[in-house]
Amino acid sequence: MNTIIKKPGFGELVEKKSKFLSEAYHIETVEEAEEYIAQTKHTHYAAKHWVYAYILDNGAMVKYCDDGEPQGTAGRPLLDLLHNMKLTNCIVIVTRYFGGVLLGTGGLVRAYTDSAKLALENCEFSVFTDGVSIVADVDYTNFEEFKYKVNQLNTRLVNEIYADNDEIQGITLNDKFLRVLRITDIEYTDICRIHLICTDEVKDIFVSEITEGFAGKIELDVGDTELIELIYE
Repeated sequence: MNTIIKKPGFGELVEKKSKFLSEAYHIETVEEAEEYIAQTKHTHYAAKHWVYAYILDNGAMVKYCDDGEPQGTAGRPLLDLLHNMKLTNCIVIVTRYFGGVLLGTGGLVRAYTDSAKLALENCEFSVFTDGVSIVADVDYTNFEEFKYKVNQLNTRLVNEIYADNDEIQGITLNDKFLRVLRITDIEYTDICRIHLICTDEVKDIFVSEITEGFAGKIELDVGDTELIELIYE
């Protein structure tokens, strides 16, 4: 299961007259990470420190930089935050405008971590995992009930299967609800052809409950396993 940043986030924190500006982005390469760092330094050329951390390929490549702050007080806490949130292919950068007041070791760790959290809380995330595409041919008389059943099943299965999943729960969801089973498209012809995706973990339960609940009146065509995107709504 891979969690990435879908939409970048930004934050601002003031601590004892120092201003901390944070930004978090999705990246695919080291070169892209370096471009974001260079861009930030250019934009905030008058700042004192440009601290960053990034992760690529589920930890195959990691890097962090304290940029003149005491060792272990800036870049490393940012990297730890990314690890704790189970993120990959992402970079977080925190720019510090020094306010003239020393924060101390603990104060620096808190300020950089809290600033990065603000940017990440303002991001949108995507989770990619193994799943399947399903096509359901539904008669119009069963259409509304089928949609209700899909939403009901999603709620139940999230609570039953994913409640203790650290990779899911590690993300700040901003009160949005995880969709492990969702409708992606509907074709309206003589019947309703409904396209869905779901995770491998819920596939068999969904097929069983739809088949039994509608007494075989709904035809389901289940595709092969592929990488699908979970979303939060």
